[in-house]
Amino acid sequence: MIGSTRSGNYIAIAAGCASAFAILLVLVATGRPAFDLGNARWIAAHRSVVGIQIADAFSVVGSIDTTALIGLVALAWFRRRHGWRYGSWLVIASAGATLLYFIANLLMESTRPPIPLRVVDPGGWSFPSGHSTLAAAFWPMLAVLSRARWALVPAIAMVALIGGSRLYLDVHWTTDVAGGFALGTACLFGVLALRNRRASVRPP
Repeated sequence: MIGSTRSGNYIAIAAGCASAFAILLVLVATGRPAFDLGNARWIAAHRSVVGIQIADAFSVVGSIDTTALIGLVALAWFRRRHGWRYGSWLVIASAGATLLYFIANLLMESTRPPIPLRVVDPGGWSFPSGHSTLAAAFWPMLAVLSRARWALVPAIAMVALIGGSRLYLDVHWTTDVAGGFALGTACLFGVLALRNRRASVRPP
C-alpha cells in the first residue's frame, strides 16, 4: 500500500512537471515573453570575469560528456556494491531525459540569445536547455541511488548551479532553463515511479 501511494505521488509530480513543460513550450512557440530578453540584458550588464569563469566551470560539469564520465564512475561503484542492475536507473533517467530534450529541441528550433549578450557561441537550438534537462534527471537520481540522506541537498544545488551557469553565460533564455528543469524533473519522477513499482515486486 505504501509503495503504491509513493508511486502515485511520483506520477503526480511527473505529470505536473510535464504540464509545466508543455505550458512553457507553447509560450516559447507563440512568442517569447518580454522577461526573457530583460533578464538576459540584466545578466549581461552585471557579469564579472570571475563569475564567467565559475559559470563556465559548472557549464562544463553539466555537459553530456562530463556527466557521462561521472555516470560511468558511479555505475562502477553501484555495480560493486549492489550489482549491475542497481545503477541502470541512473542510465534510464539520464538517457530518457536526454532523448526527450533532443526531440523537443529539434522540433522547436528556438534561437538562442543574440551574440552581443552571449559569452560563448555553442551553436544549436535554445529550448529547452540540455544542460538543465540532464542535470535535473541525473543528479537527484544519483543522490537517491547513493542512499545517503544528505546527498539530495548538494544534488539539488548542483542542478541549480548548472542551470544558473547557462543563464549567466547568456547561452539560454530563462524559459529555456525553466523548461529544462521541468522536462528533466518529469523524467526523473517518472523513472522513480517505475523503480518503486518494480521494487514492490522484487528487490531493486
